[in-house]
Formats: sequence, structure tokens, C-alpha cells
Amino acid sequence: MASSAWAEQQVREMSLRARQLSKAKTDPEEERRLLARQRQASLDQVETVTKRHLLVLKKRDLARKRQEEASQKDIIKQLLAAEGLELEDENAL
Repeated sequence: MASSAWAEQQVREMSLRARQLSKAKTDPEEERRLLARQRQASLDQVETVTKRHLLVLKKRDLARKRQEEASQKDIIKQLLAAEGLELEDENAL
């Protein structure tokens, strides 16, 4: 008798817990919306990182180009100085 009452009590508690858990679960539609938001946030982060990386690369390339131009001007000045000539103005090149 006591064991059957205990078993019934356990069944009632399990069904009560199951109902509470089913109410606590998120709606499938809400879950899809959350996943979509997370996916969009991830894509936005990747896009932002990519843009930032491209800007860094462009800045590096521009600095390298300016440095090459400056070194070319220096070489031309040295060659002209060796010949005894000078550039009339800096923007002549």
C-alpha cells in the first residue's frame, strides 16, 4: 500500500515537473528568431573585422608607396648631385 502511494506521488511529481519544464521552454518561433539574431550579429562582426583589416592593409600599402617614392626622389637627387646638378623644385618629379 505504501509503495503504491509512493509510486503515485512520484508519478504526480514527474508530471508536474514535466508541465513546468514545457512551460519554461522557449517557443520554437522565438528560438528561430534568437538564432537568426545571433547569426546576423556574427555576420556583422565578421564584416566589421574584414573592413578594419582592409583599411589597415590600404594604409600600409599607401605608406609603402610613399616611402618608395621618397627613396626614388633621394636616389635621383644623389645622381644629380654626383653630376653637379640640382632639381629646380621638389614637385618637378
